[in-house]
Amino acid sequence: MRILYLSQRVPYPPNKGDKLRSFNQIKFLSNSHEILLVCLSDNSADLQHVPSLKPFCSSVDIVQLPPIISRLNALKALFTEKPLTLAYFFSDELKKVVKNKIENEKIDLIFVYCSSMAQYVEDVADLPKVIDFVDVDSEKWAQYAMHAKFPLRQIYRIEDRRLRRYETSLCNKFQRCFLVSEKEVDDFHHLVTPSERVVPLLNGVDLGMFQPDEQPYDSCRLVFTGVMDYFANVETVLYFYQEIYPHVRKAVPGVKFYVVGSNPVKELFEIVKSDKDVVVTGYVDDIRPYVQQSAVFVAPMRIARGVQNKILEAMAMGVPVVTNSLGFNGVSANAGSEILVEDDPFNFAQQVVKLITDHNFRQDISRKARKAVEERYNWNTNLSGLNETLSEVKGEFTRGIRVTSQESNIYENGDSRRTVLKNGKLKILYICHRFPFPPKRGGKIRPFNMIRHFTLQGHEVTVCSLSRSVVEAKEGAGIAAHCKRYEMVPVNKLVQVLRMAGRLPLATPSSMGYFYSHNLKRRIDKLLARESFDLIFVHCSSVAQYVEDVKGIPKILDFGDMDSQKWLEYAQHKPFPFSLGYWLEGTKLEAAEKTLARKFDICTATTRAEWETLTSYNSALDTNWFPNGVDANYFKPDGGPYDPNTISFIGRMDYYPNQECMFDFCKNTLPIIRVSCPDAKLLIVGADPSPAVVKLGELPGVTVTGSVPDVRPYVLRSAVMVAPLNIARGTQNKILEAMAMGVPVVTSPMGAGGVDAEDGIHFLVGSGPEEYAQACLRLMLNPDERARFSVAGRERMLSHHDWQASMKRLDGIVEHLLSTYQPDVNE
Repeated sequence: MRILYLSQRVPYPPNKGDKLRSFNQIKFLSNSHEILLVCLSDNSADLQHVPSLKPFCSSVDIVQLPPIISRLNALKALFTEKPLTLAYFFSDELKKVVKNKIENEKIDLIFVYCSSMAQYVEDVADLPKVIDFVDVDSEKWAQYAMHAKFPLRQIYRIEDRRLRRYETSLCNKFQRCFLVSEKEVDDFHHLVTPSERVVPLLNGVDLGMFQPDEQPYDSCRLVFTGVMDYFANVETVLYFYQEIYPHVRKAVPGVKFYVVGSNPVKELFEIVKSDKDVVVTGYVDDIRPYVQQSAVFVAPMRIARGVQNKILEAMAMGVPVVTNSLGFNGVSANAGSEILVEDDPFNFAQQVVKLITDHNFRQDISRKARKAVEERYNWNTNLSGLNETLSEVKGEFTRGIRVTSQESNIYENGDSRRTVLKNGKLKILYICHRFPFPPKRGGKIRPFNMIRHFTLQGHEVTVCSLSRSVVEAKEGAGIAAHCKRYEMVPVNKLVQVLRMAGRLPLATPSSMGYFYSHNLKRRIDKLLARESFDLIFVHCSSVAQYVEDVKGIPKILDFGDMDSQKWLEYAQHKPFPFSLGYWLEGTKLEAAEKTLARKFDICTATTRAEWETLTSYNSALDTNWFPNGVDANYFKPDGGPYDPNTISFIGRMDYYPNQECMFDFCKNTLPIIRVSCPDAKLLIVGADPSPAVVKLGELPGVTVTGSVPDVRPYVLRSAVMVAPLNIARGTQNKILEAMAMGVPVVTSPMGAGGVDAEDGIHFLVGSGPEEYAQACLRLMLNPDERARFSVAGRERMLSHHDWQASMKRLDGIVEHLLSTYQPDVNE
């Protein structure tokens, strides 16, 4: 085939991540195909590399894009909705070159390297296209935001949201989407539909270039390599120097730390001025001698996506690597034998010291690391399936199976477009109280999975909800890839609070005032007047008010949890007079729930216990329930080591039940555990911790992380995840997710109530501090017992909390309603 290959950088020399991958792809593909390369360059010196690319490409077109122009373009884009990345890499000249190639060359397939280059061909409909995302770049910007200061933090957050929306839209425009690791594929699957077009395309290592050196190494030298004006690398070096290096020096005085890479920033030279044991080399012709002569390669990454090539190269050279969960993600190696993984600074330092002082241990890790790379990171092996994939794409396109750019994910087949849905497909109006994207918290996970399922079934779904901030509005736009259309109405928090307060003396629940918007009501009324919906589906009683009086259309109200009971539980834990306020709200809401139940054709809940509460109202026409599920491909064991002393808790830490749970655990349970396990540590992981929660971090062994880009590494490295909740309704998603990852759970009867699992077999349920402590110690001190619960818990999630099974139950509820629905004779 004649392949038009688009790259954001000149793929030569292959001396850094993106150039390594793109060059090796071109080199491999050139053995079977003709490659026409079109790329951007920010340095005129790149032109000298054309002769090096000519043996692999029939044509090489390099378009100059000076950095100053790119930066100005990105600055202008800040005031639009366009991702800054796209603006940075946009060139009118390159657009003309691409257009000319497509019109005048007989191109068989377009291969796009990096999402920033998709803008040049995303609307090309008459050629098959594939895209190599490499990493999920939007996630990288989210990580940048966590470590940056104002105003960069806000800019990075904007770019995260914009780019995430753009990335998800591209999956509907390309026949295949490649990512660098199974981990990146899992992350992307969690965001897009249809996900079957997203596949891994693994990196490799030049095993001839990066190989062990038989010369002696310096047992007192540590090394890190990378471009040293790159924010992620600088953050890693500073973190190692400040948090880990002091522990190493205390055990091994005189140990040196080499930072090898071009363009070091000012902060690194400031360290060198005051510390003779730190060496910052700047640019070097060849990094290999610096790595080969070192005892340990250290990589406690603070920001990382995809696969860290520097780690693979060090392993290929037989130099042991100590990294953390972020650095390890995406690396196919056995933690503990081929690579060492530690998140805690002191434990990280201990592993480094062991490699320095124990020669036999170092040699064993060295040998196994090299072998792992030889077996799993050979370029030809990892690219061997690429030709077959491209042939499949070409064949599918030739047969007329093409993707469209419509947000509804409808396919074209030849020349006949499916503009009309098949018989039996529905037009659904879906209303929810929180905008259901991204699906990262309980109130969003359930509605998102329903919407995605309905869309995959071929139904046309219109989503209506509220957004409470600019951030939520930007993030929420990602739902476009999972529905036909959406209506997002912004509301002012202060106005909503005033509406809530205004209902305090009334019989109407205050929470319904909080979730009411005149604008959303008007939009829903207009939709109902303009469209002929086959079904109205409402998630959460607080937004049932928008359609409670609509007649002539089948309606389902999914209560999820029975919110009234949650308010009544709050009242039991709050001091007077707050307890009275919560009791009044719970009582009013319970009365409202009973009234609403009469106005919907079927009412559902998330667990059997919630359903029993619903049926006890004796007011609903028909009731049923379907459980929450867990994405077991996203939340899964990673095979890495865990810390037997670490306990984790996950949840938003501005949420009262989570706060109350941790206050009680730190005060009453953790001290009991520390009697038998003095080194016990508690990780409290979750966004927006209150000042009182932050103060818990001052307790011995307690760490409060605040917001993190991905909770999975924290849970996976812990011996046990605890959820000793005193206030809980419905299903605790944190419990499902931990069990799906193979991490044993200790919870309370409240937390266990919505989980279809058995105490003592799949998880442990305790009542009070003493029982919680004994359950935790049972798992922390007995690896075999932990392993048993790990396997049993995951198997239970796969068999009883699978989203597909849950959605089949939902399908049955919908089918039952539609087959029995009789409009009221008075309608």
